[in-house]
Amino acid sequence: MKPEEICFIHDAKTDVQREQLFEKVRKGEVRILMGSTEKMGTGMNVQEKLIALHHLDVPWRPADLTQRNGRILRQGNENKEVSIFNYITENTFDSYLWQILEQKQRYISQIMTGRSPLRTCEDLDKTVLQYAEFKALATSDPRVKEKMETDNEINRLTVLKSSWQSQQAQMQEQASRHYPVRIARKENEIAVRDEDIRTYQANKTEDFRMVIDGRIHDERTKAAEHLMVCGRRVMKMETGSSHDVGSYAGLTIRLTKPDMGGMKIQLCGKRSYSTDYGDSELGNITHIEHHRRKRCSLTLRWNLRRTGRT
Repeated sequence: MKPEEICFIHDAKTDVQREQLFEKVRKGEVRILMGSTEKMGTGMNVQEKLIALHHLDVPWRPADLTQRNGRILRQGNENKEVSIFNYITENTFDSYLWQILEQKQRYISQIMTGRSPLRTCEDLDKTVLQYAEFKALATSDPRVKEKMETDNEINRLTVLKSSWQSQQAQMQEQASRHYPVRIARKENEIAVRDEDIRTYQANKTEDFRMVIDGRIHDERTKAAEHLMVCGRRVMKMETGSSHDVGSYAGLTIRLTKPDMGGMKIQLCGKRSYSTDYGDSELGNITHIEHHRRKRCSLTLRWNLRRTGRT
């Protein structure tokens, strides 16, 4: 490797020199770039050809390690796989520094996840376990390493147990409070729909029959024209207004002018069923007929499924 392919970022004193250096790294002209977390952290985008990142020391904050890794674990890197190396010296201050990182990450994880309102933290996430492993590697006594691995496994299982208990409590809450209310609401809705279906089936005739403004129509074309006249009248009304214009199969036909604009056709029995009001005269009649049949069919299939009938 040529000497000019190895650079120290602190030699770039100005912004212009830094950008020139970064451009050489992006092109692969500089193969090794060394520097501090502050100099090579946020704002350095040279990830295109990076293949390995080496942590020569232990940072003081978990965020510093995240910033370092973010230089290579970054969108735009042309390599499918990269390597990150952590160098630890046994029987040195490294063990204490990794312990400090471990403790800091405990409290950060507690605050960010909201698992506990206490001032102490028992649950550990994967980042904490990683720092603890580094701390164990920095000690020469193999028993310390074995104890750390055992503690990490216990902590991991504790996290899983806590998550399982939380899920169980949530499911019990849903089963005891949420679902009974929801089931009762759906049962009431089914009963209302059943009554509307009975009304529809009792008043539906084989031949077309629709009442608009008190006038009985047995031709779809005439009913469509009359409904369009009513629609123009409702369009002149204030937003949010509605007007009952007739009936079909025992259900009231209501035209509404919603707040969001446009027009809606509602078939009203014990509850209302909305469909679109358009510019096509016969299209509106078709919407009324098909919408009602569709709703009846859906409710019947729902009830049959509920009772176990096919």
